[in-house]
Amino acid sequence: NPSGLAHNLSDTLDKLDAMFRKTSLRIGALNTMTSAPLHLRSAQSLRDRERDSNALLALTKHWNIKAAALQPPLRRGSPWNDEEQDCAIESLREEVERGHREGKTFALELHTDSPFATEHQLQRLLRAWPDVPLVFDPSHFVAHSLPLNLLDHLWAQTKIVHLRDAAPGKLQTELGHGSINFDRLLKNLRDRGFNGVISIEYLGFHDAGFDVVDSAKRLLAMVQEVFY
Repeated sequence: NPSGLAHNLSDTLDKLDAMFRKTSLRIGALNTMTSAPLHLRSAQSLRDRERDSNALLALTKHWNIKAAALQPPLRRGSPWNDEEQDCAIESLREEVERGHREGKTFALELHTDSPFATEHQLQRLLRAWPDVPLVFDPSHFVAHSLPLNLLDHLWAQTKIVHLRDAAPGKLQTELGHGSINFDRLLKNLRDRGFNGVISIEYLGFHDAGFDVVDSAKRLLAMVQEVFY
């Protein structure tokens, strides 16, 4: 909770440190979202977003995290108009610059149901900001039957990659039951010299309908085979 983190930074970090020690886990990457969504530009929204972002940056410094995915605002059932997207792009620029000043990379995730979900919206984003730092999650493209080659010329600015299998109409499937060719995708990343963050993003431990841990482990093995 970014606003909670901002109000109780020290206590939150202490609590998380204790949890990580107990479980022998560490943070390697973050998905982040501020309490004020990117498309809101009121004076209060700007203040809230700056407060939350500064707390998130403190968290990244505490655990020496180099890059974090910025989640765009999400809205189902009602399309985003161009003015809302323009506001989101303006806020995104501020967030990326705020991270840059602290030596951190904030990158936009191209997410379903966001102002950056369609081919039209992606083209508008790239016209406004040709070198925008991006998070590429092929599951969002596959689920909406968008061609993955939309990003073929953008790998240089792709900072984070999220991986899980997916199929048309399904944002997440058991590994091997979806439409993503991970062998080809991972070798493409390797051959292009990708040196950013790769996150395996299987969600819903209890309600996914399949063993997400098994899929995550098998996908991790594929990543290790290609990159290591």
